[in-house]
Amino acid sequence: MKRIVVRLGKVFFRIRGLTPFPFYITCFVYSRIELFFFLTGFLLIGLGECLRIFSVGYLGISSRKTRNADADELIVSGPYRFVRNPIYLGNILIYLGFTVLSNVFFPLFPLMTFVFFVFVYYSIVLYEESGLSRRFDLKYQKYVLSVPRFFPRFHAQLQINSTQKFDAAMALQSEKTTLIVLVLAFSAIVIKNYTP
Repeated sequence: MKRIVVRLGKVFFRIRGLTPFPFYITCFVYSRIELFFFLTGFLLIGLGECLRIFSVGYLGISSRKTRNADADELIVSGPYRFVRNPIYLGNILIYLGFTVLSNVFFPLFPLMTFVFFVFVYYSIVLYEESGLSRRFDLKYQKYVLSVPRFFPRFHAQLQINSTQKFDAAMALQSEKTTLIVLVLAFSAIVIKNYTP
């Protein structure tokens, strides 16, 4: 069963930039802005995107690879000291934020969204982990034992030394496409709800 999920993860990895579009379209079509939900959702989106920027500032442009999930080095600095997949955690916050912001709470939509993206990212993570385990062997196993996959542990006892530094320019360069998509999705929802 795990091998099937890993294979599926490889497919999701290659198309991961496209998987949110049906979600964004649903949020746009059914959006009904109310101030409390709008502000709460905006805060969640901002938090998710800040986590993404902080993460890619350590990971770099390799986060944009779509062919294979390989890595030149094991990133263990910044948010990677506390959680192994901070970018995917940021994405989940963004999707939750758009659900709340657009006030799309019709039966089961938030739950279906959450389950779908958790399954997609879980599959991708298993695929990525299989490659990282082969490439970094014992160092990666040590990392896995110290740092949780999705839920941050802020007192992680990571015993791997790292000289990796945050690079803001590289983070913004890598995040350019995501920022454009977020601004377009956000603007479309606002324009739809505030124009006659």
